[in-house]
Amino acid sequence: AAVHKALNWVWEKEAQYVPQRLVDEMDSIAEGICSVLGDKCDVEENKKLVRATNMIPELIRMSCTAFGAWGKATGGGLVQLRALDFGPGPFANYTVVSTNRANTAGEGPSDPFVSVAFPGMVGVITGVSKSGIGVSEKVWMTSGKKRDLQPGGYDGEPDVFVLRDILENAS
Repeated sequence: AAVHKALNWVWEKEAQYVPQRLVDEMDSIAEGICSVLGDKCDVEENKKLVRATNMIPELIRMSCTAFGAWGKATGGGLVQLRALDFGPGPFANYTVVSTNRANTAGEGPSDPFVSVAFPGMVGVITGVSKSGIGVSEKVWMTSGKKRDLQPGGYDGEPDVFVLRDILENAS
């Protein structure tokens, strides 16, 4: 219950910065779930749940393992590795979803991309675009006498949606 309350708090802090197209997409996921589950499914509650799910990386500042190499180390190309070593938690059973997003209607992404995330997520924690742009969410940990996460706040667009914007729009 405390985690759900915290996730909803993060959503409320950042909702004003979330592009409407992504809110619509999250709401469509919730409506799709209820279309399968039937009359006992509460669409509004599922909308809150899907929105909260997209705030998990924001709340916990995901710091999964990431690695990149280029140049002489790879023979010339760029190699990106990302492990979703999430640890114990809601996705500890290794439930991941690979989503291919293509611009088929002349709207939406200007560049098709694939993302790997968790069920219900419209944001990107790892992905690659058709033009070869690769992204992975990684929280920079500080070192020195006091190891800690970099300070931050919840006063802007969630990182996972910024990463999606990069995949959709960067060439």
